[in-house]
Amino acid sequence: KLLYTHVCKDHIGRKHPPTHEYHCLWGTCKHPMTYKRDHLISHIMVHVPMKNFSCEICKKKFKRSHDLKKHSKIH
Repeated sequence: KLLYTHVCKDHIGRKHPPTHEYHCLWGTCKHPMTYKRDHLISHIMVHVPMKNFSCEICKKKFKRSHDLKKHSKIH
């Protein structure tokens, strides 16, 4: 959690003008550029070993809420 907070606060920073380009600079990540800060914040979860979202049925854990939402459709 501390790593995620640090990356979001200190490396991605506050909101910028709508024309600002956001890039993932994590190692050799090939994530495409985005103009939306929230998209990059969501993507950062791929790199952080934190799974806050769990399925109440099978207890499987996920890094992002929308991944849990997709998973829930199989039950």
